[in-house]
Amino acid sequence: MNKKAQISDYMVFFIPRLIFLIIVVAAVSLLIHKFIQTEVDTFDAESSLFVQQLLYSKNALAKADNVTGQYYPGILDYSRIMQDDFEEQLEKALNYNTNHLAAKMTITDISKEELVSFYYKKSSYENWIVLSQLKGPGASRSLTKKLYVILDQDGSQFEGFLEISVVMPNE
Repeated sequence: MNKKAQISDYMVFFIPRLIFLIIVVAAVSLLIHKFIQTEVDTFDAESSLFVQQLLYSKNALAKADNVTGQYYPGILDYSRIMQDDFEEQLEKALNYNTNHLAAKMTITDISKEELVSFYYKKSSYENWIVLSQLKGPGASRSLTKKLYVILDQDGSQFEGFLEISVVMPNE
């Protein structure tokens, strides 16, 4: 037998192996690309963290005992919320160093009559809440939570609701 004929016989037997190898490599690479996530959606975590920080942070919404300094979650200091510079105090208290989250808080009494509304980064909220009706990279997402709270105003307490609307842009 001639050497050239032996090489062509080996090549004929090698072609199905080469096709099978190409199919296996393509399938493995497709599976790897399908299961690897390059984007992580953190909206739910960040918005829930903001709400918790709003309710439990020092100098945020919770009522503080003057003697012990203890904060009572679920009891809001209504007289401090009614101050004119409360929104500025709230921005300093929450220490959110990023500019990608804004919120509107509305306090209503038990009969659903609105008592007061205030904002965390008001201009950003007003811009992004309009975009929350859209979808896609230029839009934003919003989350609204309604919580039962007790409002404390100079020692007298009454029941109410705190509605928090958090909005973040899609990036």
